[in-house]
Amino acid sequence: MWRFAFLLSLSVVVGCAQAPSKPADPNYVQTETDDRELNQAMATARKTLDEGLSYLGKADAELLIKVGLPVPGGSKEHIWVDSIEKGAGGSLRGKLANDPVDLKNLKYGDPVNFVRSDVSDWMVTQSDGSTIGGYTIKVLQKRSQ
Repeated sequence: MWRFAFLLSLSVVVGCAQAPSKPADPNYVQTETDDRELNQAMATARKTLDEGLSYLGKADAELLIKVGLPVPGGSKEHIWVDSIEKGAGGSLRGKLANDPVDLKNLKYGDPVNFVRSDVSDWMVTQSDGSTIGGYTIKVLQKRSQ
């Protein structure tokens, strides 16, 4: 499997009704629910998800999906999931690809089930190191420059 640590560890909390825990991960980014550019990137990711899913099972590529999981206070922590599999009725499942910050009952490697509306990004890393997708990553990287 090919991984870029800085990409996998980007975790986002959106729409915090209360202050989240202080992140230990320097790549943890807190954003607002009305962030137009980030919301547009997430909409693009959901719209193009089938492109990402077309890489499932390919030996020369790894698919990661960023999923928004609810945290106390009404916000969501967007976290990367790997080992993606299709489930019944269009659902998806996988394993957390990094440690959550505010999801205290979950840790790296824990299984999660989700649906398309939970998806906030997807990324395929190919054996040559190139990537496809990663829409929210591009927005956040641009801001960090």
